[in-house]
Amino acid sequence: MTVMRDLFMGIFMATLTAAERCETTSITLHCQSRCAGVNETSYTTSNPAAEQVFGASQQHALLVEPLAPEEAPQQGGTPTVPTAPSDTTFSNQTVYAPAHRALSPDQLIAVVGPAAAVDWVSVSAAGFACVDGRHAHAGLYAYGGDLGEFALALSVLEHVSDRQIGQAETTRLLEGWLQRLHEAGGKFCSCIDAAAAAQLAASVAMPADVEMRAAPEESQASLMMRLVTPEFIGNDHLKWMLQYSETYATRRALIEQAIRSFYSVLWNPYHPLRSVLQLHTLRGPRAERAVVHVHANHWCTAERGLAPTLPSLVRSGSILLYHPQAVAARRDTLVHYLSVVTSVGGPAVERADFLGRVGTLGDGQAHLTEKALAGLLRSYSLIYQ
Repeated sequence: MTVMRDLFMGIFMATLTAAERCETTSITLHCQSRCAGVNETSYTTSNPAAEQVFGASQQHALLVEPLAPEEAPQQGGTPTVPTAPSDTTFSNQTVYAPAHRALSPDQLIAVVGPAAAVDWVSVSAAGFACVDGRHAHAGLYAYGGDLGEFALALSVLEHVSDRQIGQAETTRLLEGWLQRLHEAGGKFCSCIDAAAAAQLAASVAMPADVEMRAAPEESQASLMMRLVTPEFIGNDHLKWMLQYSETYATRRALIEQAIRSFYSVLWNPYHPLRSVLQLHTLRGPRAERAVVHVHANHWCTAERGLAPTLPSLVRSGSILLYHPQAVAARRDTLVHYLSVVTSVGGPAVERADFLGRVGTLGDGQAHLTEKALAGLLRSYSLIYQ
């Protein structure tokens, strides 16, 4: 009986493993912007050299190639945003300080690895990390992570329902969403920069080495007052949503509520949904060398509900990764949940209109943040065929 049970479990686990893969045979890499001097499209089906790619559990130091002076107009660098993010405030002088050599198509293909070796994840059972070049483990990425997407949806919900959402309702809606993610085996992610976390800890006389995901109870009240201050956010997208709420078409108080609701669950060790939350602490300097939008074919995304996962930090450099298809699928599920739960005992929320507005505003917000983060970095579209 034991042998039969073990055999059954082996077959069952093998089936689950197989279910989380989608057969792809090639990668199409298309340069979208800042493409001078590179081939616009490159294809690969071959394996990269083993030393060019991280193992899933490895933590390597970032190796940055020196800047060639003659290549300066097309380099990567450290972005700065002196004014509100917009399409009209960017130039080499005000936004972009060249520091790191841009990745060529061949280098980028070597970074992402062969098409057949990519790990896939069910979008419904995934968490979305922040778009940032310091994630050494493979994942899916959205601007502001899951918390940014939740704040976006609440902002649109206020518009379509023509009312303001308070703190108690924000927490209730977040807990309901976390319950649905828990039932699907999913996660809800946010991030904080290690330097911002240390600064926040110092503001309440807390040791700098204390992980913000496990703040001591005696410091939580003081932290809760300060963690919505932009310089303590440690998440560029959410910070700019707070600083430039009119530009991002959001209500600042609502973004503050979403952040406080997240931490109120995270800091409660007895909350039944705390395990769904993940707070990524991002350490070290930023040194992104490309922007990459990750796509997959219709069969994998629409029919199977899967998305390819990648690390944004590898031995040969750091890249900004964004998964627009997977983000759109997660928005559809989130909008469905909010439409149903807020229509109970109140005016009905029309789902199609709600989803359309979330897509329009979300794409606009992502564009603003990407321009601010990326400056003049070369931008690519990566498609698994």
